[in-house]
Amino acid sequence: MRKGTEVDNGLTSAAAREMGEEFRAVRKLRDLTLREAAKASGVSMQYVMNIEQGSRPNVSEPFVRKLGDGYRLAPAVVANLLLKARVMSALERRGLDSEQQTAAWKRMESRLIELGLDMRGGVREMVTALFTG
Repeated sequence: MRKGTEVDNGLTSAAAREMGEEFRAVRKLRDLTLREAAKASGVSMQYVMNIEQGSRPNVSEPFVRKLGDGYRLAPAVVANLLLKARVMSALERRGLDSEQQTAAWKRMESRLIELGLDMRGGVREMVTALFTG
């Protein structure tokens, strides 16, 4: 890359916090302690806590997938969480406020569904499934 064209691949703090909240919600629904989630994921409890608090914006994709496995999330759910976090980060970097980001994400999600991409693999859908069946 030429000088001045580097891209920040980390998540913004808001997107990292939102993704962490999703992981925390799943952990609590599964009735896992931080220690149990960390052990199942093969990482330290401190690292899991940092993710859930959103204080690790530079978390790698392989790590998020490993964490998803420990939380017993389907790969599609983890992929959709990562996609949303990246999109929200990019929108925030372009100056959109949180309401504009959410509206843009919903439009993008609808378009992806129209194109045949399965976007049902979200945490909200998973939570609904856990409570309804």
